[in-house]
Amino acid sequence: MEEKVNNNIISLVAENVKKIKAIRIDPKGNLICIGGANGSGKTSTLDAIEMALAGGKSIPTRPLRDGADEGYIILETESLVVTRTFKNGKSNITVKDRQNGLNLSSPQAILDKLCGDLTFDPLAFTRMSKAEGNKTLMSLVGLDFSQIDAARKAKFDERSFINKEVKAKGAKLSAMKFDDSAPDKEVDVSELSQQMILMSNQKSEYNRKVKDVEELAEQYTKTQEAIAELEAELDQAKARAQELFDDGTKMREALDTYKEPNISAVEAQIQNANAINNSVRNNTDIKDLTAEVDTLSAQAQAFTDELKAIDEEKERLIHEAEMPIDGLGFGDDGVTFNGIPFEQCSGAEQLKVSIAMGMALNPELRVLLIRDGSLLDEASLKMVAEMAAEHDYQVFMERVGEGVECAVVLEDGELKEAKTKPTWSK
Repeated sequence: MEEKVNNNIISLVAENVKKIKAIRIDPKGNLICIGGANGSGKTSTLDAIEMALAGGKSIPTRPLRDGADEGYIILETESLVVTRTFKNGKSNITVKDRQNGLNLSSPQAILDKLCGDLTFDPLAFTRMSKAEGNKTLMSLVGLDFSQIDAARKAKFDERSFINKEVKAKGAKLSAMKFDDSAPDKEVDVSELSQQMILMSNQKSEYNRKVKDVEELAEQYTKTQEAIAELEAELDQAKARAQELFDDGTKMREALDTYKEPNISAVEAQIQNANAINNSVRNNTDIKDLTAEVDTLSAQAQAFTDELKAIDEEKERLIHEAEMPIDGLGFGDDGVTFNGIPFEQCSGAEQLKVSIAMGMALNPELRVLLIRDGSLLDEASLKMVAEMAAEHDYQVFMERVGEGVECAVVLEDGELKEAKTKPTWSK
């Protein structure tokens, strides 16, 4: 089993830092409440711890006490000695190995590795947005849903597109009416047209023959009229007339056997075929559109199933994740505690979760700073003290006043004798 490296604070010395004149604190126990009136240096003490460890943006533009030209902070942990000095508008830092007294290279980088995201304000977790809270908790437990969420979004967007297609095609389908009387196939109008052309030719031939008969009849009449005038040629004319008569008789007999085609019936069929074909096309469109809607609906359901599988995989990963405190989890609307959205939890529950998060995010430097300690009641103080003791953490907390919970009391930037410790303090 890997040996745990303790980095609790065993000593804090500061001089001329913000409102601090000169203090030395050798913290005892797990909950160190720093009391005093407003402006006595409580916040400056917590700031001194943060400036010593975090550096950078934690150092204000005027870190020194009004009227002072230089100041310093010496913070000792069980393994390190951190010294930060302020002079001429500049800040310098050294970090020594407590065992051998040697200066360590890259001192701020060493301290940055010790400090967690919530070290200097664990209650910041209560003020995070839902997305930030989820991100912080997932990072803590080693969960990264970026690829899963990207895949889910892609499936969701595809399903949304398909559902729009289903809706649009469904609306079009609902406006269409299926003609049960229409045949399955369209009528072949071209075949009817060919038939009509053939019959038209036949009718033309019939009309031509009728005309020929009429012309022959006219010639016959004229010939009869000429008989009287052409008696000299009577025999010849009679013979010719008989010949014509015989030919005419034959042609009429042939004409009587010819049946005139009924073109109007075919024309009616062609006109009716267009209406029939419109119904067939409509029915075909309905069948095709119905098939498309069924296919798209099946695709949408497949995406729904895939989204469900993705969500179930996320639930499995969340269930298997080692949370910093029992009951903590994720939801679509952010972090949850015992199934309730974090922002809807009681103040005590939010405090408990935030402290647990701060401890989990800060495994090496086992120190937390609470700046809003005056807002906590006796029960909340006790809970913080018990959590700190259980996990061997130091919680430095500022409180307005000089209550019995305050192991350290400040007055005008210096230490003032503290009162008896509360019964729950260890």
